[in-house]
Amino acid sequence: MQKAQHDRETGRPRLRVVILAAGTGSRLRPHTENLPKAMIPLPDGQPLLGHTLSVLGKDPWVGDIIIVGGYEYDVLRRYVETQRNGRCRTVFNPDYAAKGPVYSVLRGLDQCPAGCFVAIMNGDTWFSNLALRLVTRMAADTVGSTLLFGLRATELAADDIRILADNGRIQRVGKGIDGAQFISAGCCLLPPRAAARLRAILTSIEVGRHPEAKTWHEALNHLLEAGEPIEFRSLPRDEWQEIDDESDLAKLAHRMGAYRKAGAT
Repeated sequence: MQKAQHDRETGRPRLRVVILAAGTGSRLRPHTENLPKAMIPLPDGQPLLGHTLSVLGKDPWVGDIIIVGGYEYDVLRRYVETQRNGRCRTVFNPDYAAKGPVYSVLRGLDQCPAGCFVAIMNGDTWFSNLALRLVTRMAADTVGSTLLFGLRATELAADDIRILADNGRIQRVGKGIDGAQFISAGCCLLPPRAAARLRAILTSIEVGRHPEAKTWHEALNHLLEAGEPIEFRSLPRDEWQEIDDESDLAKLAHRMGAYRKAGAT
């Protein structure tokens, strides 16, 4: 049985990061013709995944980084190997096309030892250096609640993962929720007990229970029903960008240009 790594000074469990990188990115063709969606080139030429790994791979709060792949998995695996970072490894989700990200999260959690904090991140979302550091530091500060990151919604799109909350306590997560005030940034931080409970919930989904949970966010509703509190944490809009199509790449180019001009990291 794998043992959890702990920070020598605080004794707190070190953070595991699960990056979901199995998607095909059909709306980003031809960029994703031979590449996983998470590896599309950013405006500066670096792969999206490369940016995320370059920040997390140097973070002293991060233990293992598990990248769950599916589409064009060999391309993903070879790229991660070239990073020569002992913290990073890939895992294959053979059911990525039929079952989606719910099972990618389960494959990732299967690699995380008991007693660790776990961050789940969508691999098709760009997070600034500041946003990534903010998430990892939260693993030191949070006591027992799961944290779901996002922003207050000024408008809602059909594909948005919506969050209904009361005084920062999340009540429901998913698409098409009436009255939702926030949208998810595709990033969640689970303390050890919640990570173990979510793994059990996802396992039950895999064997046919809870068929209504189509996304990993919707599986969080079962975590709420099990009595695990989930709190909302804000990530400023300039600090992240989900990348689904060409218009999102254009928005990111503008955002990264502003960062370079300001000298932000």
